[in-house]
Amino acid sequence: MNLRTRRAKDKVMKSLTLVAFLVAIVPLFYVIGTVISKGLVALNWQALGELPPLGFRNAIIGTFIILAVTWLIALPVGIMSGVYIAEYRGIFARAMSFLADVMSGVPSIIAGIVSYVVVVATTRAFGLAGSVALSILMLPVVIRSTEEALKSVPNSLREASTALGAPKWRTTAIALNTAKGSIATGVLLSSARVMGETAPLIMTAGYSQWEFMGMDCRVNSLAYVVYEFLRYPDKERIALGWSAALILIIIILAINIGVRILTRRKYEY
Repeated sequence: MNLRTRRAKDKVMKSLTLVAFLVAIVPLFYVIGTVISKGLVALNWQALGELPPLGFRNAIIGTFIILAVTWLIALPVGIMSGVYIAEYRGIFARAMSFLADVMSGVPSIIAGIVSYVVVVATTRAFGLAGSVALSILMLPVVIRSTEEALKSVPNSLREASTALGAPKWRTTAIALNTAKGSIATGVLLSSARVMGETAPLIMTAGYSQWEFMGMDCRVNSLAYVVYEFLRYPDKERIALGWSAALILIIIILAINIGVRILTRRKYEY
């Protein structure tokens, strides 16, 4: 293959790569631009500080409360499961890894149905059921991110710890401390993912016009406010729905920026 042919193929591949990039980036900017242009119309202090139907203050608070309870449920189970799969290999660990792969493909509405049957139908704790449903979606991401983070730790570190007489749990703790930055990155990314889920909340946390009154009651959230307000025929409610969508995007963007900063600091270290 001569130099002219290689240069021609290089130009063709660069052109195809640029076209693929534009095909991917144009819809993204269109969606973001649409949400910003429509969301800024009704975004003011009243929308942020009032309860529905004039605003969505309780939805912002409820979103973070649901996420916090989701962390309490999903993070201990997910991190310990990822540690077991990565550090304690065996038939049971392979089975857990397979189940994590299966769970990652479960539709979000199925998580809502399971949470409704297990929690709402027995205890009527709607808010708790919403967190349980989101934790089902968060679990496989946390398990996988923990597993891959621990696998990236050099085996020489474990061998050195074992050679010094450290027990297995101590060696695992050292590896876990080394990989904590990557694990935190996976947790933040999984949090950004579940914050935008609406289907699991339809039959669980649902919609509320009141302040947060406990996890046994309906707990409003930004994702559900977007779903609820955009169903109304009046323009004011629709505009508030777009504003709630903008706030949700801003929160998720802030989480992703935090992930980038965390990753950059890790590499600089």
